[in-house]
Parts: sequence; structure tokens; C-alpha cells
Amino acid sequence: MIAERITEKAVHAAADDLDLEGKKPGLEAIRRRLGDHGSYSTIQRFMRNWKPVSETVGDVAPPEGLILRAGSLAREMWSTAVADAKREADEMTAEAKDELSRCDENLRQMTQTADALVLERDEARRLLSERDEQLAASQAEAQKWRVQLAAAAAENAALQKVIARLTPATNRGKATRKPTSRGKPASGTTGSPA
Repeated sequence: MIAERITEKAVHAAADDLDLEGKKPGLEAIRRRLGDHGSYSTIQRFMRNWKPVSETVGDVAPPEGLILRAGSLAREMWSTAVADAKREADEMTAEAKDELSRCDENLRQMTQTADALVLERDEARRLLSERDEQLAASQAEAQKWRVQLAAAAAENAALQKVIARLTPATNRGKATRKPTSRGKPASGTTGSPA
């Protein structure tokens, strides 16, 4: 009977299975996995090129289908990210335009209010200027009346002095006059009634 020939690939697969199970991939254990086929020397020669799966993962190129699928997923993710970013940018732009519109309206209202306040201020200044002119005219008129009053008071005081001087002489003259037949004193007469 001819012994079945074992391959390096079969030896490595048996060693990988044992390693993944946490068992040491020794010659006897590998031979049993292979159904007690292969010589120890052949198994040992094939094991020289074997590395545990944990050490060879970095050395193995990813399968072509995985690379294609990863590329496809990356493109989908990128398209989704771009669409999300565009949607977000559009929303932010719309919000910014709304805020700008509100600011423009507020500015328009504030400008109208400021213009109205300037007109009110100017009118108040005009009225104040008119009142200042009226006050100045009234003060000038009052000053003129004060001067006239002072002049009248001085004239009155002078007349009072004249009256005071004349009053004693007038009273003396009344006492020396005689009454006339009509009850009026005759001019130039003095003395008592007859």
C-alpha cells in the first residue's frame, strides 16, 4: 500500500488549528491531526516555515474582495459625510441669512428711531431757542420797567419832599384867611369871624 503524501499546506493548517485551540503544535499532535499520515521528518521540515497565526497576520495581504469592499465602503462613507456636511452648511447658511435679515430689520428700526429722535431734539432746540429769546426780551422789558419804576420812585420821593415843604405853608395860609359870604375865605383877610 502506498502511503498518502502530505503537503506543507496541510501541515500548516493542522498546526494553525492546534495553535488556535491553545495547544502546542508538536510533531505527534500534528501527525494525529493529519490522520496519522506523514513521517516525522517531513512534518518537521514543513514546520520550519510555519509561524503561529498571531505572528503572520501582519504578513498576509488582505483578500482582493475585502480591498474592493473597503474601497466601496470608504466611497459610501465619504459621500455620506459630504452630503451631511453640505446639508449642515446649508442649514447654517439659512440660519445665518435669517439672523442677518433680523439684524437688518433691527438696524432699520433703530435708524428710524434715531432719525425721529434727531428731529425731536432739533425741534426741542428750536423751541428752547425761541423761549430763550422770549425770556431775554421779557428780561429786557422787565429791566426797562425797573428803570422806569426807579425813576418814578425817585420822582415821587422828590415830589414828596416838595409837598412836605409846601404843606406847612399851605396850612398856615388856611388858618389866616377869612371866609367870604359864600363860606370861602376872602383873599388876604385874616382874623376871626364877624
